[in-house]
Amino acid sequence: FVFALRLLYRKSSIAPESLQKFNPHYGLSREKAVVSNGVVLVYQNHSKTNQFMSSTSLTPLVPSATRALDPVFHYSKLVSENAVERTCPAFTFFDNGVLKCVTHKSFTDYLKYLLVKICLLGCSCWA
Repeated sequence: FVFALRLLYRKSSIAPESLQKFNPHYGLSREKAVVSNGVVLVYQNHSKTNQFMSSTSLTPLVPSATRALDPVFHYSKLVSENAVERTCPAFTFFDNGVLKCVTHKSFTDYLKYLLVKICLLGCSCWA
């Protein structure tokens, strides 16, 4: 979520429909999100990747003082613990030896779960 917010990415660029349907030219692959010198360098080459630009760019994501919101710490951990091909989606991981990735559905489902948990969606906290 922090990647999407900081980069102003659309869900479709952060997370593919499925691992099998991922297109590394349009989506965020490991090749396009590289940990280097304490930052994550994100190469953006597709106009729909970022809603407000239409050219290529290299955007650094810098560490956050709050560990829970630190994209560098969490992405570095994901990459170091899950060695996958550079053409795989950036958020690819192994689950009991099976290669998986964050998908549209898992991204949306988890975001909804968090919003309900903090009472911003589907609860009566505002009544």
